[in-house]
Amino acid sequence: MPVNFEYWTQTSVLCRAYGARLVVIDSAAKHSLVQSYLASKTGGTSTQQVWIGKTNTFGEGLGDGGWIDVTVGPTPYIDWATGFPLSTDKTNCMYITNGSPDYKMKNDQCLKSFKAVCEYAYDGTGTL
Repeated sequence: MPVNFEYWTQTSVLCRAYGARLVVIDSAAKHSLVQSYLASKTGGTSTQQVWIGKTNTFGEGLGDGGWIDVTVGPTPYIDWATGFPLSTDKTNCMYITNGSPDYKMKNDQCLKSFKAVCEYAYDGTGTL
């Protein structure tokens, strides 16, 4: 389910209002599913940034830079784009760029307005 341009925390709240959550990409298979979903919605031509359910705002000091999934704690899967993660101040929220060649993960300030993808309970088949 797509969400319009909002800050990371706002998109998280909007997803929960629909009984969902920001999509948690926790495996290569799930990453591929999200990539296919985004490409199907835009024909793969849009280059909009899309928030996903990973942050290090609350996980500083945990493994892999403190990145956590919004529901399960320390993240088991991260596929960073070249040059990422940024280590500048307040780049605590993760996104992917729809239509980029690799859909790899990037981080930026949480107060930027990006679109987002919500998911309902993930059962292995994927409902976004």
